[in-house]
This record gives sequence, C-alpha cells and structure tokens, in this order.
Amino acid sequence: LRLQSIPPPAAAASALALSPLVAAPAFADVVHQATMASKAHGDVVLHPDLGAAAIGLVAGVVFVGAASNAALHYGDDEGCLIHEQHEICGRLSEGGECVLSKTGQWVCA
Repeated sequence: LRLQSIPPPAAAASALALSPLVAAPAFADVVHQATMASKAHGDVVLHPDLGAAAIGLVAGVVFVGAASNAALHYGDDEGCLIHEQHEICGRLSEGGECVLSKTGQWVCA
C-alpha cells in the first residue's frame, strides 16, 4: 500500500490558502469583544493607553521643537538694551538694534 504525497509546492500553496481561515475564529472573537465594548460605551472604543500615547506625542513634539530652536540659534549674539527704563536681554537682531525678549517679541531701542 502506497500513499500519495502532496508535492511540496502544492503543500505550501494549500497552507498559504488556508492560513486566513486559521486566524478567522480569533479575529471573529476580537471583533465580537470590540463590538460588545463599543455598545457598552456609546459605540466608541478607546485603547487604555490612548492618554499615555497622546502625552508622549505632545512631549515629543515639544522636545523636537525646543531642540530645533536651540540648534538653529546656537552661538547667536546676545545683548541687552534699555527700553522704557527696563533692561531687556536676549538674542540680538542682525542689525543689532533689537533684542528678542523672553516673551518672544522683538524689542527695539
């Protein structure tokens, strides 16, 4: 008695064809649980780590912005001027007649 074997390429092709069907019950369970969760919470499903992800995104954007600003203005000339009887110090403009104040506005003498 001799059993016929499936040639290896055909076996691989049949396994590839069946692979979506193997995961189908697990996927159906995930969809079912998500549907139950969405019905209990007004059809909105939020991942528990959404808040941490949002905080991380904002912190990353702030860090990249601050690092870019520091890198772009590294070594710029700084100086002080008297404006309305107050000394204001900061980065000088190209002409040297204005200073970038701590509030981010240019103040000229």
